[in-house]
Amino acid sequence: MDYSLRDYEDTPPFLGGAGGGPSSSDSSHLLRQNSDLQRKLDEESASNRKKLDAYRTSQQQQAALVSKLQAKLLQYKQRCKDLERDPPPPLPSYLDVGRGGGPTSSSALDAAQAHLRELREERIQDFDTALRRLEDERRENDKLRKMNAVYKEQLDEAHQTNEALTNDLEKLTSDWTHLREDMAMKEKDWIEEEQYFNDYYSSEHARLLALWRDVVDIKRSFSAMQAATEQDLTKIRTDLGQSTRQMNGACTSLVAMGAGSGLANTEKEKLSKENSELKSQVSTLKSDNHALALDSKHKEEKVEELLKRIHVLESRVEEADQNVLLVEEMQHELELLQNTLRDIARAVIQDAEGKDVISSVMQPHVHLTQPGVPPRSPKRAPFTRQPTSPAFAEGTISAVQSSLNNYQLHIHELQTKLAAHREQLHSMKKQYETADESQYTLSQQVNSLTTELDQTKSALNQANREKEGLNKNIEILRVEKTALEKTKREINEMVESLNSNLDKVQKNNSRLSKINESLQNEKLFLQNELDRINSDMDNRETELRGKDDMNRRLREDLLIANEDLKNAKLAKELLEQNKEEMETLLGHVEKSKGDLESEMERLLLDQSEMNEQISKCEALIASLEADRRSLCEKNKKCEEEKQSLRNQMNDQGNDVASLKKELLQAEQIRLDLDSEKLTLIEKCKFLEMEKEKVEVELSQVTKDRSDLSHQLSLLQRKKENLVEDISRLKQKYEQSLEMNNRVNKNLEDLVKECEEKEVR
Repeated sequence: MDYSLRDYEDTPPFLGGAGGGPSSSDSSHLLRQNSDLQRKLDEESASNRKKLDAYRTSQQQQAALVSKLQAKLLQYKQRCKDLERDPPPPLPSYLDVGRGGGPTSSSALDAAQAHLRELREERIQDFDTALRRLEDERRENDKLRKMNAVYKEQLDEAHQTNEALTNDLEKLTSDWTHLREDMAMKEKDWIEEEQYFNDYYSSEHARLLALWRDVVDIKRSFSAMQAATEQDLTKIRTDLGQSTRQMNGACTSLVAMGAGSGLANTEKEKLSKENSELKSQVSTLKSDNHALALDSKHKEEKVEELLKRIHVLESRVEEADQNVLLVEEMQHELELLQNTLRDIARAVIQDAEGKDVISSVMQPHVHLTQPGVPPRSPKRAPFTRQPTSPAFAEGTISAVQSSLNNYQLHIHELQTKLAAHREQLHSMKKQYETADESQYTLSQQVNSLTTELDQTKSALNQANREKEGLNKNIEILRVEKTALEKTKREINEMVESLNSNLDKVQKNNSRLSKINESLQNEKLFLQNELDRINSDMDNRETELRGKDDMNRRLREDLLIANEDLKNAKLAKELLEQNKEEMETLLGHVEKSKGDLESEMERLLLDQSEMNEQISKCEALIASLEADRRSLCEKNKKCEEEKQSLRNQMNDQGNDVASLKKELLQAEQIRLDLDSEKLTLIEKCKFLEMEKEKVEVELSQVTKDRSDLSHQLSLLQRKKENLVEDISRLKQKYEQSLEMNNRVNKNLEDLVKECEEKEVR
């Protein structure tokens, strides 16, 4: 950005008030976010407590079932012991009566014997059935013991999962407290940065106002000095005109006196007196001329000091503008940091919700990891008196449902991973396209920079030509100086012998007038060249503004790419949340087996296509790296050319300094001459002002070149960032391939398990 004194003369500065930092709306927004986060934390803690209560109730129910089973086992054991210890039944009463009475008939004995035989057979059958029942009860007891061991293992696993959940809750609470503390610290830092920014902005505003006041004061003093010097120069010109007129009158009178030889001696004495008076006047005029030359030197020194102060103030104004731009960039970066922190907080909350969902989904499957109860043989089923417990039936049903849920979840995870991989491929394609576009823009920028270097070279050639012209002008001025010295000698001889040197003075006057006309023509030529240089500088300013617009567009493209990445992350989280909604499609799982097999084939085809795309992407990356190397070489060449141009500029600065010294010497010699010399000095001053303007423009060109070098360094940093992003994408792609392999292995395992279940 170029700020000259003319711009401050034409337009007043636009200085905004000191920014009070972000408004109250931002603070209220932060408070709302904090309240929302607190509310979500409370809801999450309540949901976690409910889950823990439900888990505890389920544990209590399982403990009650285990206690019931143990009570039933004890009852079975007691019954077995009772059956083993059960004595034989007593004899009937009619046998005792027969024994006590007298002899009976043979029919009664036969009946008694038959009855005894029947009793023995019944006892033998009861004993066999009792043994069989004991064996069945023992087997059932063994089965119940196994079931009890399985339930104990499940209880241990449940306790372990409970401990893991409690540890996770403690970690979440600790992480949340750390996040709260970090957010509080960041809020304090933001407040301190806002206060510092406000103080800095107010101080910069005050500095700009003070600089503007100093510039106005210097401008006024410069205009006053210029008016005073112009008045003094007009007075000197009038005095010199009067002296020349008097000299011409004296010369004519002397000529007339020489022609009229019949004049008296008194008139000769008067002429000698007048001659002496004229000599005294000439000496006084010389002294006055010398004093005026000294005054003009002092004024020139003051003008140079004022110009230096103006340059210093302009540099300060430029620094202040740069500081204002830096402050605006800091504001933009603060807004970006606030947005990123908000996104991080949302991501943390959603991650916590996702963890809760996963834990709630996987909780009922913890108790069903062990195999179920083996089925009973069909031969022994009719001998059992009591049916199986409803808890056992519910356990088997829940085991079947859990296996179906696991199968459905695996299928859904595979589908979501497929969609995620496809989205990653699509995003990678977009990123590669953006990389190609950025490469194309960078190549265009390099071409534009090469054209600008060519333009600067042409400008340097023009400056060299102008330097040669100035050297020629200096040589002409030296010749004129020698001529003026000759004229000075001739004027001294004319004072001694006025009659013989009048013609020579007239010739010298005519020659000096011609030189004056030639200098005026050269002045017009230099003014035209200055106008042309100003137009070139305006064109360069427009080109630099265009480059600034290009940089802003690139920054906007980078911001859009970051937003796309964030949207992709949010979409991924939404897909993870939609896992619960897909659990209602359990009935359609059996129908979609054939579709899954076809999708497996499609997956294999997609994997082959993805491998082909990976090879293509690697080829593109190799081409991009080759282009980057070529661009780096071009940048090195440009930097070497810049260094050579800087060396040339330094040489030209030394030449200009030597030219300044020679011009100052010429001006000191001219100060001893008459009015014609004063006009030449004024023209030389004008030329010096123009040269200083040219030097200022050259300094601006060097600043522009430094800005271009800074932009090139920024572009190189962007290229390095792009290379890092490409490497990260490669890593993500390799991770996605590993995930695909894992998914394929899981699918194969699931297919094998399903086949084994169908075989069973």
